[in-house]
This record gives sequence, C-alpha cells and structure tokens, in this order.
Amino acid sequence: CEGPTAPAKFKIKPLPSAPVMTNQPNICEYDAAPILHAGGENITWYDNDKVTVIGSETEYQTTDITTGTKRYYATQTVDGCEGQQATITYVVNAKPANPEVQGANVCEGDEEIPSLTTNMSMDKWYADESALTYLTTGYTYTPAFSEVGNSDKTYYVQRELNNCLSDIMPVVLHVVPKPRFAISNDTTLCIYDDVVTLEAFNFSPAMNDESSVKWQIKKGNVTRIFDEEENHTLTPVTVITSEGDYAVSATYKYVYDNIYCTSDTIGMKYSIKGRARTPIVFSSVICQGDEIKDLRALGSPNMVWGSLDGTMPVVAYGQKYEFQKGQVLDTGTYRFVIYDQNIYDTENNLGCKSEVDTVSMTVAPAAKTKLFGKDSVCVSANEQYYTQFTKESSYFWNVTGGHLNYSK
Repeated sequence: CEGPTAPAKFKIKPLPSAPVMTNQPNICEYDAAPILHAGGENITWYDNDKVTVIGSETEYQTTDITTGTKRYYATQTVDGCEGQQATITYVVNAKPANPEVQGANVCEGDEEIPSLTTNMSMDKWYADESALTYLTTGYTYTPAFSEVGNSDKTYYVQRELNNCLSDIMPVVLHVVPKPRFAISNDTTLCIYDDVVTLEAFNFSPAMNDESSVKWQIKKGNVTRIFDEEENHTLTPVTVITSEGDYAVSATYKYVYDNIYCTSDTIGMKYSIKGRARTPIVFSSVICQGDEIKDLRALGSPNMVWGSLDGTMPVVAYGQKYEFQKGQVLDTGTYRFVIYDQNIYDTENNLGCKSEVDTVSMTVAPAAKTKLFGKDSVCVSANEQYYTQFTKESSYFWNVTGGHLNYSK
C-alpha cells in the first residue's frame, strides 16, 4: 500500500572562507621555532602533506628548525563546514660559515700598517666584540696608524647571509714591542793598547737566530757599517787604528715572523789617545864624596821615574828624581828609566805613556895622588917632585912652610 507523500527539506550551507594567515618572516636555524597565527573559527592545522592534523588553535607552535622551506596549512570550520585550506610558507636559512680571518704583525711605531683579511667580500668588520661599532665591509681592513698603540689590537669580523649571522670572529693585529738593548759604555784607550771588543746585551725581546745588531763606526767623514746576523759583539781591529774619537752606534734588528723590527739607535764614544812626548833627559857624572844632585828631565809633571840599580826611592814622580837624603853611593853607574804621561782621566789617574827612556848617573872614584921625590933636602939644594899622570886628569899643587922658593 502506498502511503501519503511526506515533504523533505534540507539547507545547503556555504563553505567558510580560508582563514587569514599572519605572515611569517624567514628565520635562521639558530632562531627559536616560530609560532604560526591563523584568523578564523575552529581552526585546524595541517602538516606539509595537507592531511595530517597537527593543531586546533589559532596559534600553532612549530618545532622544525632544520634548514629549508616550511609549509603549513590551516582551515576554519563554521556551522560544521570546513572551508578551504590557507597556506603559510617561510624559510629556515642556514647559519653562514664563520669568516676565515688572517691577522697580521706590525712593529711598534711603524707608520705602514698591514691589512687584516677575511675570505668573503660580504664580511663586515667591527671594532668591538659585540659587533656594534661598524668599520667596513670587504676582504680587508687596514687600521689607521692612530688606532695602533704599543700592544695588540683585536678587531672582529661577522658574515651576514640571508639575514643570518655567523659567529663573530676575532682577528688580531699583533704589535711587536720596539726592541730594546744596551751596549758597552764609552771607552778610552791608548794607541798601544789592544782594541777592546764592543758588546751588545740585555736584548728585549731576546735575540733569535735571525736577529742581528747593525754596528756603525764613524770618524770624521769616514763611516764603516757592520751588519751581520748574530753579531752582538764587534772587535773593530781593522777600523780603529789611529788616535782620535770614534762615534760608535748600534741598532738591534729583531726578526719576528718574517718582519724586521728595529730598536732606537744608541751610541757610545770610543777614544784612542796618543802617546805622551818622550821626556828629554841628561845623564850626569859626580865624584865620589860629592853631594848627590837630583836628576831632572824636561816634560810634564806626570813623569814617572824608576830606579834600576838600587837607589832610593825606587819610584818617583814629577820633573825630577830626588835622591833619598843621607844616601851614600858607591862608585859606578846608576841607571834610571823615565816616561811621561798624558792624563785623560784625572779622577782615576789614567793616562797614556810616552816611550820609555833611560838616563844614568855615574859616581866617579875620587883621585888618589901619589907623590914621588925626597922627603928631605939640603939648604939651597934643588929638588923636583912629581906624580903619576892619568889621562884627562888635572893636578893642583900646594906647598906649605917658609924659606922656600918653588915653582909648580
């Protein structure tokens, strides 16, 4: 049996629009995983496959921060109808590789400053470790002279790629301290002395195998240079050959990582003094029993006498040799040496000697006269008396008594 017809009614509801997605900027792999935002009702989040449901709130906390392009989808449901999917896309960019930097060395005080380098032109240079004080962009940075003092200076390099930053890499300008050292004090010698070796010492930094000292010796308009490795001593026998003042200077060249750093030049005076003039002396002869007379010489008050044959004093000083009072000398020849001095250091009584000369004093024996003749004669008789003659001697006759006629 067929019953009555019943009406059937239904309502076709429209699908809701896709939710409004908040734009998500690209991020870097070291950033926090972003929170995505969708505007609408009853939001459902879908993974990249558009099927797997991963969330049901207006916000979705992502967890994937591996590098690459990320896509997520979301729908809204109104009156039980789920609308079309909306897409949100962003990129997780890789952290740039760190700059490969290369420092440099410079000598303290050098005006020509070497460049510091990195390996990519996009790299940025900064003056501080927080990368706030920007200096320049590029492969190199050359510090200004005014930036460099007497100690190491550190700069910083950072790479930016796709708005992502590398680590901040330090790069050091190593400042090699100005070398310092000392040399021998001023030296004064006499022309007959051995040449003294000049010495450099107290090197800072310590001398290494490649370092050296450059010596320079100047007299008048003539200059000799000695520049050899490791010559921290110098014996200038071929240069200092005559009297006069020589200006000696030295410079320490310290080698560090193939750069030469030089000290300030320091100097000393090397003086060669000539001999004093040889004294003018006169030998003398006295007779035994005569008063001993002092010996004299022409020269300066700095003359030195030396007795070779026992007279006293053994050593005397000045322009005369004064014999010790009460001294009795036997017959014979007494020798003395004498030299003069040019005193160049009065405080320490140092001087240059003359050639040594000799002088003598001879004590001649007293004459011994023997008379020949009678010891008595008759009145009015003639008698002759005589003595034995010695060559170069003189004889003086004296007759005493009365009633005599005589001739000498």
